[in-house]
Amino acid sequence: MRHQIWTFLRLVWGEWASRVTGSLSAILLLLGLVISIAGAFGVRVPADSIIQFAIWILAAICGGQAAYSVWARERVARDQAEAQLVAFRDTRNTPHESGTQLAFRGLKEKSARQFLGLEVRSDALQMSLGTTADFEQIEDRGGCILRTILVCVENIDPSHFISNCKLHAEFDGRNNLLVDNFTLNATERRFVPIVTHHESPSDKFIHIQAPHVSGFFAEAYDHLKIPLSGGLITLNATSAETRPARLPCRAFIDSAGKLKMEKA
Repeated sequence: MRHQIWTFLRLVWGEWASRVTGSLSAILLLLGLVISIAGAFGVRVPADSIIQFAIWILAAICGGQAAYSVWARERVARDQAEAQLVAFRDTRNTPHESGTQLAFRGLKEKSARQFLGLEVRSDALQMSLGTTADFEQIEDRGGCILRTILVCVENIDPSHFISNCKLHAEFDGRNNLLVDNFTLNATERRFVPIVTHHESPSDKFIHIQAPHVSGFFAEAYDHLKIPLSGGLITLNATSAETRPARLPCRAFIDSAGKLKMEKA
């Protein structure tokens, strides 16, 4: 919802700016600027209050017209999409259509439903790496840095949540579950730790942040590490409503001894 509001305000601002810079509007705005400058120097311009009032009225009118223009444009696009959707439904069972034609018609109907916000986007599930503070955690452990790199898993659909999300990591011929069964609300972002390294001479590996168990099965998790020279990790995210997202990346220790992860 917040994303939709900001998008609407951005479109209204663009429309409003184009209207207040028209010929008549520009003259009134220029007069208002002259009045303000003159007032700053103690010079009173005749009928300045009337001109300033007219400028405020003009700005308000342009604002109303801009909001209506944005709404009308989106409404026309929505009506057209709804008309196409109705047409698809009315003709999808036409006996003369082949299976390929029906499949293509169904795909167009799905796209129309996604455009109308009636169905979650098929590409709503996304993953990304970054260089901001959100993508890195730093802890001081005995005078040395414990550095963790995170990946952003997000839902870019502005209206629908996606459920039953899972995140797996493939490396060294193994597929490992990192996070199981989580939900992403509309436009929600979740930062998930992927690899960690204690930047001290005693830590000889980069470690994968997968769930661990203790006891007899602990040895089965000994493979959750890669050498300091680096290794390829393929992250796979899935959900119940969207197609999978895939992010191949490489984790390594750079020349300064810091843990890094970049897109492969």
